[in-house]
Amino acid sequence: VTQGSPLSPTVFNLCQDFVLKQIADADVSSIHGFKIHQNVENIAIVGFSDDTTIIAKNLASATTLVNIAKDLFSTVGMQINPTKSTIINVEDGQLVPKSLTLLDNSVIPPVEGNTCIKYLGVNFNDEIVFDRKSFLSQLEK
Repeated sequence: VTQGSPLSPTVFNLCQDFVLKQIADADVSSIHGFKIHQNVENIAIVGFSDDTTIIAKNLASATTLVNIAKDLFSTVGMQINPTKSTIINVEDGQLVPKSLTLLDNSVIPPVEGNTCIKYLGVNFNDEIVFDRKSFLSQLEK
């Protein structure tokens, strides 16, 4: 299906959903996912539109999950582009700039203190900044 085809968004969503379900599976997320609360299953992946976010308990688990996602995306004809990806590594509540190296030796760079990225309305750099006024202003548009 070519980009721009009326079927393109549906096929994309089906492919992405396949990957999301495989990684969100309890067998995977219970081992590698991040525990948000004791009464909630671990979270390992979230997706919004064409953004996919891996959430892991540590850097080793994040590496494993990204490698799994990369393989799964490959089976449906999609790929992860490490140069368009960023790792946000938080240890003990602090941003720690560590890159993530995949099995094919490609590297996903970290957010560093002098870098700022915006993901779904939240700025990430050496601290997480949520600009409530700006966020509410965007919602009103």
